[in-house]
Amino acid sequence: MRSTWAGLALCAVVASPLCQCTRSQPVLVRDLLSGQPDRVRPTTLIRAGDETVRQLIYRGLAATPDQKLAAAPGTPASFGFYATSRRPSSLVLSGSADPPCEVALRVNGKDAGRRTVPAVRGQYRFPLAAGLIQDGLNEGALQLAAAPAAAGTGAQNVARGLILDSICLGDSTTPVVPPGAIRSQLVQSAGSEVEWFMVPAQDRLELSGVVSAPEASSCEAAITIETDSSGLRTLWRSPVEVRGERSLSGEIDLAPFAGSGARICAKFSASRGEATLTWNRFRLIRDTTGNSAPAPVQPAVSRPNVIIFLVDTLRRDHLPVYGYRQQIAPSLSKFARESIVFENAWSQSSWTNPAVASLFTGEVPATHGIRAHTDSLHPSFETIAEFHKRHGYSTMACVSNAGIKSEMGYGQGFDDYQFHWRKDAGVLVDIALDRIRTEPFFIYIHANDPHYPYTPAPAPFDSFIPPRPPAILSEEMLTMSSLKNRRYVPDAAGMAYLLSIYDSEIRLVDHHFGRMIEALKSRGVYDRTLVVFIADHGEEFNDHGGYYHGHSLYDELTRIPMIAKPPVPYTPERRARPVRTIDVYPTVAALLGEAPALPGRDWDAGAVGCPDDIAVYSETELQADYQSVVLGRYKLILLDHSKKGVADGFRLFDLQADPGEKRNLVREQPIRAEYMAALVRRLHRDAAARMKFSADAIHRQLDEDTRRQLETLGYLDPAKE
Repeated sequence: MRSTWAGLALCAVVASPLCQCTRSQPVLVRDLLSGQPDRVRPTTLIRAGDETVRQLIYRGLAATPDQKLAAAPGTPASFGFYATSRRPSSLVLSGSADPPCEVALRVNGKDAGRRTVPAVRGQYRFPLAAGLIQDGLNEGALQLAAAPAAAGTGAQNVARGLILDSICLGDSTTPVVPPGAIRSQLVQSAGSEVEWFMVPAQDRLELSGVVSAPEASSCEAAITIETDSSGLRTLWRSPVEVRGERSLSGEIDLAPFAGSGARICAKFSASRGEATLTWNRFRLIRDTTGNSAPAPVQPAVSRPNVIIFLVDTLRRDHLPVYGYRQQIAPSLSKFARESIVFENAWSQSSWTNPAVASLFTGEVPATHGIRAHTDSLHPSFETIAEFHKRHGYSTMACVSNAGIKSEMGYGQGFDDYQFHWRKDAGVLVDIALDRIRTEPFFIYIHANDPHYPYTPAPAPFDSFIPPRPPAILSEEMLTMSSLKNRRYVPDAAGMAYLLSIYDSEIRLVDHHFGRMIEALKSRGVYDRTLVVFIADHGEEFNDHGGYYHGHSLYDELTRIPMIAKPPVPYTPERRARPVRTIDVYPTVAALLGEAPALPGRDWDAGAVGCPDDIAVYSETELQADYQSVVLGRYKLILLDHSKKGVADGFRLFDLQADPGEKRNLVREQPIRAEYMAALVRRLHRDAAARMKFSADAIHRQLDEDTRRQLETLGYLDPAKE
């Protein structure tokens, strides 16, 4: 497939989406000053909307619409903060109360003083004596009460709330922030530390800055590193005597720490507190010699046909092409031998609606906004069908999943969008083949056969289903309600029977997919057609204690099959570097010479210097708020507790050593976990910032037919409606 990679394309896929990456052979640059650092201490600003909020434990503090912190009287409000020493310090509250209220502060369970906060915005300092704070994580707690009545009034005000711009630890009330709109510098005050989490490769760290002090001061800048496999080490230090300004610079080789989760810390100390250090260069340089993109290959036709054949709820590990022991998909295995097989393909969600929306828009769920069955695809997107329509294609879709009906926005750009409730893949293929009359064409087929309810496929595709075990007294025991609520817990024989039914439906789809491929060949259009075989997500069969999909982001749900047969010329192969659902749109656009402004990439633009830095982001909010990122061999799943005001939950897995995701490595590799957690949050924040409409704008009422159909598919439980 042709390559469309150009100089800045890598910015969307490297480990930190905030970094301004440039590529000029043979180096790749990651600018660490282009975004907020991962952690700042001890002058840590705790403020709604800041990344630091999500890295601290806080309860009872709610974010206001204008991104301030609000605490209600009578309700304890607690927060966490980091400190690097037990020296005396102070906590500074910046904000106001309406009307005035009295604020009592406790730090680590000990009284730290009281202050009356008036209605006038100001800064209110709580001195912290030596020993009151501790190294590492500390807990602060605020208790609000009505302020004493003014003399002679005989009345008391009832405080409605404390509104804070920030809570700041340290004598400096100015946090470490990039000045101005252009994030090219970072100012560090005396006594502070700035941290970035990363996984170095063969990198070197280039740095330079200016130390400023109005009066003579002994200053020192230092760079330290701590990894999961080694202790704290100082890599570089520069002591200077300053009165006015002094420049400093350095270069550090990070190759000895390649592959380890690392915490890089910039420390600045001074004998006088007025001194500052302004970093104007802090960047990683990576040698990428010999790892360039493949030479472009032009398709034989200028506007090739495109067919996307999506199989709903298809587990990757139930296909022989990915190592499944049962030979249930011979047609797909044959197709794979003449195609490009992606070994590591990932969906952006674990259930249909957001996954298909990502396929259609090239955006992740946080951007397209599909989080529930009542959400519709917003018309502001140019969908993949509209893109092809604009280029003169005839467009049609044939689907059988009730969640993605045309009236929910998925029909945008299709000349013909057909929904066929509970029709098998054979019906969809016949309808699609009947519509192939003019070229070029774009066809989307969405086969729903493996989706719940699990129904044995007709003969001969049911030949390997064993007799129903005696323990299964009725098919009612195999309903999703019975499985989820543990009214029936399958034993080994029961699980084998259930999986054989699931496999029979895969066998049926495989047969009809093979019919479609043979029909394309017999009509002479196969060679000038891109055919993409893909799943929207997988299915859990008690792999992690559950059933169905949408409820988690483990590999059985998000790691999907993806096989593509490009238009000629091309070379069949198996590719190990990761690809994503959101990469399909920019790939087909590249065949027509366009590069849409999307976060995905053309598949052939992926091998460009740092394959381990390609982050795969997924999310779901169907039953719980989960986000995940896969980076190289590691995967982190984050359970987002921000709406509850408690700490997030992390699960870190080594997919190479533990493909079943059974061993949580958070305690063993805490630095890598923190790095990947920061990455998840940045990816989510940047994606959410691209959303240009409100949640209310895409909310729709479900009609009764759709509601009943979703109940049949197991998405809605009528008993809970």
